[in-house]
Amino acid sequence: VSGAINYTWSTNSNSNSVTVNPTVTTTYSVFGTGFSACSGQASVTVTVNPCVGIKELEWDKNIFIAPNPNNGKFNVVVNANIENAEIKIVNAIGQEVYHQNIKQGKNEINAGILSKGIYHYSIIQNKEPVNRGKILIE
Repeated sequence: VSGAINYTWSTNSNSNSVTVNPTVTTTYSVFGTGFSACSGQASVTVTVNPCVGIKELEWDKNIFIAPNPNNGKFNVVVNANIENAEIKIVNAIGQEVYHQNIKQGKNEINAGILSKGIYHYSIIQNKEPVNRGKILIE
Protein backbone atom coordinates (compact mmCIF):
# COMPACT_ATOMS: atom_id res chain seq x y z
CA VAL A 1 0.00 0.00 0.00
CA SER A 2 1.77 3.17 -1.14
CA GLY A 3 0.58 6.73 -1.26
CA ALA A 4 -1.95 6.35 1.52
CA ILE A 5 -2.53 9.03 4.12
CA ASN A 6 -3.55 6.75 6.99
CA TYR A 7 -2.09 3.32 7.74
CA THR A 8 -3.21 0.57 10.10
CA TRP A 9 -0.83 -2.37 10.57
CA SER A 10 -1.58 -5.72 12.16
CA THR A 11 1.13 -4.73 14.68
CA ASN A 12 -1.13 -1.84 15.83
CA SER A 13 1.24 0.71 14.31
CA ASN A 14 -0.15 3.65 12.33
CA SER A 15 3.07 4.68 10.59
CA ASN A 16 3.74 4.26 6.87
CA SER A 17 6.30 1.51 7.62
CA VAL A 18 7.12 -0.88 10.45
CA THR A 19 10.20 -2.75 11.59
CA VAL A 20 9.67 -6.28 12.84
CA ASN A 21 11.90 -9.01 14.25
CA PRO A 22 9.80 -12.16 14.50
CA THR A 23 11.14 -15.37 16.02
CA VAL A 24 8.67 -17.51 14.06
CA THR A 25 7.23 -17.15 10.56
CA THR A 26 4.64 -14.36 10.72
CA THR A 27 2.31 -12.62 8.27
CA TYR A 28 1.85 -8.86 8.63
CA SER A 29 -0.97 -6.85 7.04
CA VAL A 30 -1.49 -3.16 6.39
CA PHE A 31 -4.63 -1.27 5.47
CA GLY A 32 -4.26 2.18 3.97
CA THR A 33 -6.74 4.93 3.19
CA GLY A 34 -6.33 8.05 1.12
CA PHE A 35 -8.35 10.84 -0.44
CA SER A 36 -11.86 10.27 -1.82
CA ALA A 37 -12.43 7.07 0.16
CA CYS A 38 -9.63 5.26 -1.71
CA SER A 39 -8.26 2.32 0.21
CA GLY A 40 -5.98 -0.65 -0.20
CA GLN A 41 -4.63 -3.61 1.70
CA ALA A 42 -1.43 -5.64 1.48
CA SER A 43 0.22 -8.49 3.38
CA VAL A 44 3.73 -9.77 3.67
CA THR A 45 4.99 -12.98 5.27
CA VAL A 46 8.37 -12.94 7.01
CA THR A 47 9.77 -16.47 6.96
CA VAL A 48 12.02 -17.42 9.88
CA ASN A 49 14.38 -20.36 9.45
CA PRO A 50 15.99 -21.33 12.74
CA CYS A 51 19.75 -21.80 12.71
CA VAL A 52 20.26 -25.53 12.89
CA GLY A 53 23.16 -27.79 12.17
CA ILE A 54 25.80 -26.17 14.33
CA LYS A 55 27.05 -29.07 16.38
CA GLU A 56 29.07 -26.98 18.79
CA LEU A 57 27.51 -28.39 21.96
CA GLU A 58 28.57 -31.96 21.23
CA TRP A 59 31.99 -30.81 19.99
CA ASP A 60 32.75 -28.31 22.78
CA LYS A 61 34.17 -31.09 24.95
CA ASN A 62 36.34 -32.40 22.12
CA ILE A 63 38.08 -29.29 20.71
CA PHE A 64 40.47 -27.10 22.68
CA ILE A 65 42.26 -23.90 21.66
CA ALA A 66 45.37 -23.08 23.72
CA PRO A 67 46.89 -20.82 24.68
CA ASN A 68 44.27 -18.12 24.38
CA PRO A 69 45.24 -15.25 24.46
CA ASN A 70 48.30 -15.88 22.29
CA ASN A 71 50.75 -14.21 19.91
CA GLY A 72 49.29 -15.84 16.79
CA LYS A 73 50.82 -19.22 17.56
CA PHE A 74 48.49 -21.67 19.28
CA ASN A 75 47.28 -25.25 19.20
CA VAL A 76 43.96 -26.73 18.20
CA VAL A 77 43.59 -30.06 19.98
CA VAL A 78 40.86 -32.31 18.61
CA ASN A 79 39.95 -35.24 20.86
CA ALA A 80 37.49 -36.81 18.41
CA ASN A 81 37.59 -38.43 15.01
CA ILE A 82 37.50 -35.59 12.52
CA GLU A 83 37.98 -35.69 8.75
CA ASN A 84 37.95 -33.05 6.02
CA ALA A 85 38.28 -30.34 8.66
CA GLU A 86 39.78 -26.88 8.81
CA ILE A 87 40.00 -23.87 11.06
CA LYS A 88 38.92 -20.53 9.59
CA ILE A 89 39.75 -17.25 11.30
CA VAL A 90 37.91 -14.02 10.48
CA ASN A 91 38.53 -10.46 11.60
CA ALA A 92 36.04 -8.05 13.19
CA ILE A 93 34.46 -7.18 9.84
CA GLY A 94 34.02 -10.79 8.78
CA GLN A 95 36.93 -11.10 6.36
CA GLU A 96 38.65 -14.49 6.36
CA VAL A 97 42.26 -13.80 7.34
CA TYR A 98 43.56 -17.33 7.92
CA HIS A 99 42.63 -20.95 7.34
CA GLN A 100 44.37 -24.27 7.79
CA ASN A 101 43.42 -27.92 7.49
CA ILE A 102 43.27 -29.75 10.81
CA LYS A 103 43.03 -33.38 11.92
CA GLN A 104 42.48 -35.39 15.07
CA GLY A 105 45.14 -34.71 17.69
CA LYS A 106 47.33 -31.64 18.16
CA ASN A 107 47.39 -29.10 15.31
CA GLU A 108 49.93 -26.28 15.49
CA ILE A 109 48.60 -23.00 14.13
CA ASN A 110 50.97 -20.21 13.17
CA ALA A 111 48.89 -17.13 12.41
CA GLY A 112 51.63 -14.80 13.63
CA ILE A 113 51.10 -12.56 10.61
CA LEU A 114 47.84 -11.31 12.16
CA SER A 115 47.70 -7.98 13.98
CA LYS A 116 46.83 -7.77 17.64
CA GLY A 117 43.10 -8.01 18.25
CA ILE A 118 40.09 -10.24 18.72
CA TYR A 119 39.29 -12.74 15.98
CA HIS A 120 36.52 -15.27 15.52
CA TYR A 121 37.31 -18.85 14.56
CA SER A 122 35.20 -21.67 13.19
CA ILE A 123 36.11 -25.33 13.01
CA ILE A 124 34.54 -26.69 9.84
CA GLN A 125 34.07 -30.40 9.08
CA ASN A 126 32.71 -31.46 5.68
CA LYS A 127 31.68 -27.82 5.06
CA GLU A 128 29.59 -27.65 8.29
CA PRO A 129 30.60 -25.66 11.39
CA VAL A 130 31.16 -27.89 14.43
CA ASN A 131 32.78 -25.41 16.83
CA ARG A 132 33.41 -21.69 17.03
CA GLY A 133 34.75 -19.10 19.40
CA LYS A 134 37.09 -16.13 19.83
CA ILE A 135 40.86 -15.87 19.79
CA LEU A 136 42.74 -12.94 21.32
CA ILE A 137 46.08 -12.14 19.70
CA GLU A 138 48.28 -9.92 21.88
